[in-house]
Amino acid sequence: MQFMRLAVFAGGSLFGLAQAQSAPPNLIPMDEPPVGLTAPATASPPIAAFQYSFGSNPVATLVTANPLLCGNTAAASGSTPVGIRPLYYSANASTAAVPPPFVFGATAAAPTVSAIAYGATNLVYDGSQVQFGGDPLDALVCYGLTTSDGVNFVHKVSRDLFDSDFEVPGTSGILGNSTVALNVIQLPTAANGNYYIYTVDVDIPPLPVGTNCNILDCNFALIEGYDTSVFDTTSGQWCVAPAGATSCVSPPPSGGTAAAFGDININYSNYGATVSLQAPIGGTQHKTVHFVAFRKLAANVSSLPASGAPVVMAALFSPLDLEENKLDDNVSTGNNTLANVAPSVATDNTFNAAVGALHENTDSGTLTFGISDPDSPESTGNLLHASVTLNLPNGIQVPVAADCGSATPITTLPVNRTCTIDIPLNNATFWDFSVATQYQGQFNNVATDNVNGTYASGVSAGVQIVATDAQGKNGAPVSTLVHIFSTKNDAPVVTTDANQLPPDSNNNNYPTWTCSIGTTNSCGTFALRYLISLTAASTVVPGPVAAFDELAAQTTAVVNYTGSDANGGNVQCTLENGSIFTTNGNPIVYPSDGSTTNYDLSFQLTNPPTYGSALCTATMTDAESGGFPNGETAATVQSTFRIVVNP
Repeated sequence: MQFMRLAVFAGGSLFGLAQAQSAPPNLIPMDEPPVGLTAPATASPPIAAFQYSFGSNPVATLVTANPLLCGNTAAASGSTPVGIRPLYYSANASTAAVPPPFVFGATAAAPTVSAIAYGATNLVYDGSQVQFGGDPLDALVCYGLTTSDGVNFVHKVSRDLFDSDFEVPGTSGILGNSTVALNVIQLPTAANGNYYIYTVDVDIPPLPVGTNCNILDCNFALIEGYDTSVFDTTSGQWCVAPAGATSCVSPPPSGGTAAAFGDININYSNYGATVSLQAPIGGTQHKTVHFVAFRKLAANVSSLPASGAPVVMAALFSPLDLEENKLDDNVSTGNNTLANVAPSVATDNTFNAAVGALHENTDSGTLTFGISDPDSPESTGNLLHASVTLNLPNGIQVPVAADCGSATPITTLPVNRTCTIDIPLNNATFWDFSVATQYQGQFNNVATDNVNGTYASGVSAGVQIVATDAQGKNGAPVSTLVHIFSTKNDAPVVTTDANQLPPDSNNNNYPTWTCSIGTTNSCGTFALRYLISLTAASTVVPGPVAAFDELAAQTTAVVNYTGSDANGGNVQCTLENGSIFTTNGNPIVYPSDGSTTNYDLSFQLTNPPTYGSALCTATMTDAESGGFPNGETAATVQSTFRIVVNP
């Protein structure tokens, strides 16, 4: 590590930099906005704005004018990585002789001490500013909060600083937009024991299929903290709870945790003891985690600060490896105002089982789920409602109308509604307004499973439900896997290479190969005995573009013609006039080298070529390893083309 002008402070194991009479020094943390270092003016004894402890576990304590939040998404590199412990004293505390700080990620054993984030490098002080960067593994992530009014602290986008002018913030990374939302659901009063309750909701989108998290850092970290000048440090607890829950219960429900003392501090090192925040890989489902936290007013505090300044904060740290650029929604705060709590969706086992066993070309029937909102009474035209999206392969998103009951407003809390949807998989045109032209008219061909309950390779689907309350606030998306069993086997689809076999407008637009005897080498050459070979003359796929299961699980083949055709070969050819083929060297269709969908065509003309034409038909079939599902059988399709030898 490099230290500039620090030697004068290094006489012991700890040195401190008190605020000078002139402007305080600036802190430049990694790529975050600069923030002033400031010592609380009334503190007695004084608190240094910058403290550094040497030894085997060096730690830099930074007293910042605005909150600085730091966390680890992976283990920091090096044998003795430097720790960063930011300290922030709110306006509520900074005038006290012994000011209590905001604490973040504190343990139950040390509830007044913020967690340390490790991995700072190049920690430098040059007399006017302190600066540090992150370790080479990018394990250390810091967010510097800014404010324009001293109350509304936010984290702005900062990773786009070096993007080109052509990049749109939040779109150039490999990860979509992860978010954290802190919602205050109870303000403290004497009647409720002076408890302040809030929820923290994390949403992490999936990474692309095939992402290797042994190479990339896919781990997120979450810290939460509160103003200890407002809240007691020994009474508050938190838990993981089902979506929409507003309390911690014992014993905890499936997926939940028992209430714990201290602050929320979840990272790579404690996933086994709490909940994993590693990004999901592939599929359509986001990872969503719902926390409930409650804090009690300190003994000497009777009410929340009237200023509206934050008293609780939560930060979701996005790994630098994932290049998420939209970070302005990765920090959330709570103050003296109740949030409009997001509504929630409740899908039960019946709903989940039903969407997990749909059938191709069959109406789903009525599917039912519940939605709820705890704090927004309805009014005429402003109802609790839900939007439903069917997510299919190839990025296809199809809206499905949800009926959530009567238009009569519900004015008592909580607001609960039962919603129904119908997915008409037998309606071929249902999705036409949502898909590209090649998919239109094919909704009845959609299937995902070549074995019931098991997706075909590379295929997945899901249904996502978002509840919206009477005030227009959206809840966290709830996603459920969708399986659509195959029930009908569609015929293969054949396309012909129009460059080699252009359509003949004078003859039913049949794909037509043409040569002219009078044009040198037009019909082949003598050395090759007038043998014509057309590479990849046609493409044959196992089904239409909407048959996702068939395209992923099936292959195609030629059905050899076994009738009495004097022309020979495996294609039925009927001479329209003349005799253009040599004996036993006639049209044959066969797979192109290394391809399972492209087919070559070859045939041999008479020597020398003679005038005439033939109309030929190839029969193609599909096949599936292990047999077709649900009693289906192979399907065939015929492809007709012409061969013309002109004078």
